[in-house]
Amino acid sequence: MKKALAIGLSLTMAFGMLSMTGCGSKPAAPYNYDLSEYVTLGEYKGLELDELPEIEITQEEVDGEIQAKLNAAATTEQVKKGVVENGDTLNIDYAGTMDGKAFDGGTAQGASLEIGSGSFIEGFESGLIGAAVGDTVVLDLKFPEPYTVNPDYSGKPCQFTVTINSKEVKKLPEYNDEFAKSQGYDSVADMEKSVRDDLYAKAKENASYAREEQAWSLISDASEVKKYPEKELEEIKKEYRDYMDTYLTTYGMSKEDYMSANNMTQEDLDAQITNYAESVCKNEMVLYAIAAENGITVSGDEYSERVKKLIEDQGYESASAFKKQMGQSFEEYVGSRNIYTSVLLDKVMEFIIENRAK
Repeated sequence: MKKALAIGLSLTMAFGMLSMTGCGSKPAAPYNYDLSEYVTLGEYKGLELDELPEIEITQEEVDGEIQAKLNAAATTEQVKKGVVENGDTLNIDYAGTMDGKAFDGGTAQGASLEIGSGSFIEGFESGLIGAAVGDTVVLDLKFPEPYTVNPDYSGKPCQFTVTINSKEVKKLPEYNDEFAKSQGYDSVADMEKSVRDDLYAKAKENASYAREEQAWSLISDASEVKKYPEKELEEIKKEYRDYMDTYLTTYGMSKEDYMSANNMTQEDLDAQITNYAESVCKNEMVLYAIAAENGITVSGDEYSERVKKLIEDQGYESASAFKKQMGQSFEEYVGSRNIYTSVLLDKVMEFIIENRAK
């Protein structure tokens, strides 16, 4: 999701992952009871925070962004002339032998190979550098020891006869007004101005997020949990387990596979889930307690506007378009409680920054 869901990745994780379930409408405010029984707030007014730095976008940064756009718009073509260089992508035929005899997996026609990728055994790719397209090159090599792909080949000498059929050449578009228009700008000058403005906005946004993360770290560290509310703690644990189940299913893993890969026992996994839930619960309690002390709430319009913006940020024209593509509403997909908390977090952080030491 976009950064609007929380203040940077670290705060997104601090306030919990994106739930895959939701009620589909604005939820009642979580923690809608006296939180003083559960948490003691640290100081959140008058914080000593870093001032936003002066932001200057260099021409080098602008040129880098434009070069990235040119690279993205580049076309490729196969040429049958030139010399092989590191980084080239070649089309090759090769035939390998050991003791004068062909071996399994040692022969192919029309194979694609990027020089320097390490796709073949040592000496194969480097042995083609400097050869001309169209040449046939004979490479006397040796399989590494051990060779885990096929242990029977470990350490054995081999010979490859390689014919370089062609190499891929990237063709960049010419940088002119026509290219600028193809990218949605009026001219080269308009493109450069827009790129500079975008870089400035991103740099300013990143600096703001960094200061907000600094503020929240100070507040959270200074706050103390007296006890955890069982209902919310269990909800967060369930959310974590549901997310894990979805993640493991996506990658074709079982819970046992996950624990084995991470050298974990069931007790270790339970402790990991509990630690995560307690961390999220603490941050949420601090957030909602600050909001309650200062009368900060989320209106229905603010909630609806956030949903609309997040849907648009994901590239969908409307909520119905999202539901048609994903098979469920955006609120069901993300979790309406998460959306509510993200709006409240923005409003609380605005209050904290406004009331910092000046």
